Amino acid sequence: NEKENIQISNDAIITIVTTAAKEVEGVVGIHQQLETNLKTMFNKKKVMSGVELTLSDDTQRINIDCAITVEYGYELTPVGIKVQEKIKEAEIIVGVPSVELLQNPEVNCPKLKFIQMTWAGADIYTQSAIPFPKDRITVANASGAYGMTISQFIVGQILSLMQNFPAYHTQQLNGKWQRLGKTLSLEKNKVLVFGTGDIGTTTAKRLTGFDCYTIGVCRNTAKQRPYFNELCTLDEAERFLPQADVVVCCIPNSNETAGYLNKQRLNLMKQDAVLVNVGRGNFIDCMALDEVLRNGRLWGAALDVTNPE
Repeated sequence: NEKENIQISNDAIITIVTTAAKEVEGVVGIHQQLETNLKTMFNKKKVMSGVELTLSDDTQRINIDCAITVEYGYELTPVGIKVQEKIKEAEIIVGVPSVELLQNPEVNCPKLKFIQMTWAGADIYTQSAIPFPKDRITVANASGAYGMTISQFIVGQILSLMQNFPAYHTQQLNGKWQRLGKTLSLEKNKVLVFGTGDIGTTTAKRLTGFDCYTIGVCRNTAKQRPYFNELCTLDEAERFLPQADVVVCCIPNSNETAGYLNKQRLNLMKQDAVLVNVGRGNFIDCMALDEVLRNGRLWGAALDVTNPE
């Protein structure tokens, strides 16, 4: 945010705090975007030089971590070092440290001014039971970094389910070939997309290649949103569930969205509808979904997230 007046020293330590392989790869994925953001914010020509990558104990990741070090010039802090000690000195953190850690009296993050998240959703901070210290720390999420990858995942999962790929793959592994009945086509389908942000919009763009009619669920339907044929609010979305051949969920977590796709609404969907969730796990009542699927309703579901996560 160029309007923020944040002063960062020339020898700022950028600490990447992560325990998950997915996050380490995600950091590399948004490296160029991050570098551009930091250059703009802090007016530094070489903001990525001298960066320290702090990792928790994860011996399986050593080789990949070293590859990152070589490619991007990171100085790799020895694996096993106490993350808390590094955070005390950090002015910028790339990652998603918990509010509990940030507010821990033993850590306190006295120098921390900026957190660059590697997630698109920021509800870990905005809806935390422990208040986030927003008066002294600025947060930027990674919205815009995942549209290309996740939209391909969504379309891939839809096609995989419609064409029975998982079952045929199991047959292939067992050296068998048996027709499994009808398949579905994505061509000219009606697709209901909950969420019209980066992931939702990029998914709608991908679906134009199949001549789909795409309905986007968003707060502001007056705003023009490319690649969507129609827009509706969350309150209006229920009437489209019986019409949709595919339902895609990539909506941020909020009080309004939690538990939205309950048993009643799942049963409104078409008998052969496909459901994909890449947003937040609590958008769907997973126990109800389990029951609906076991009862033979819906063609199938692809879940990148669940409740609990």
